[in-house]
Amino acid sequence: RRLIEASVEATGAAETEATSASHRVISDHLRSCSFLIADGVLPSNEGRGYVLRRIMRRAMRHAHMLGSKDIVMHKLAPTLVSEMGQAFPELTRAESLIQETFKLEESRFRQMLDKGLRLLDDELAHLSGDTLAGDVAFKLYDTYGFPLDLTQDALREKKLKVDIVGFNTAMEAQRAKARAAWSGSGDATSDKLWFELKEKHGATEYVGYTSESAEGQIVAIVKDGELVDVAEGGETVSI
Repeated sequence: RRLIEASVEATGAAETEATSASHRVISDHLRSCSFLIADGVLPSNEGRGYVLRRIMRRAMRHAHMLGSKDIVMHKLAPTLVSEMGQAFPELTRAESLIQETFKLEESRFRQMLDKGLRLLDDELAHLSGDTLAGDVAFKLYDTYGFPLDLTQDALREKKLKVDIVGFNTAMEAQRAKARAAWSGSGDATSDKLWFELKEKHGATEYVGYTSESAEGQIVAIVKDGELVDVAEGGETVSI
């Protein structure tokens, strides 16, 4: 109840029959995400970090649907901590990290969402039938960073769907093109390793234009052209 009230205050959207579901999504996902962050999970493009990012973005999209012009999720974290922090002290310890993670993720998401939704609306204006072409969904993803699940979420409300086979075909074509164009150190073994790491984990995201500091995760250590699990003092490795 307190989280829903905080959502109403932060978004400026009164709780009505039309908005109730969105407020519940926001409050529920705020809770899930905050516990994940407190447990050491951070948003990323793979694994549990990707699950977290999807949950965060779904809540953020509902805030957008409620008409919120500002980023709001980080403002709700103190209410969660005051409600549950005594029983779960890890929330209190991680409160600043939770707020900063929400703030960074929602700032990036807002920029992507506004651009992506405009492009999606343009495509839907010319759509015949109930299925968005897979290559169009892939263009939204590849060029503008609009993930497939978000496109599906937006279309579901309009009783539309995405051609998943076409999306996967476009994805494979792009990967094949990237492999053909890949040029690295000239060492075929090393190049293959770095390309596989990029495919598995995604490219490192540069945030220096908007922030002077950020949280990061080490996802791979490379020594002498091979993956290693640990590096010792004095060794030269790539991270």
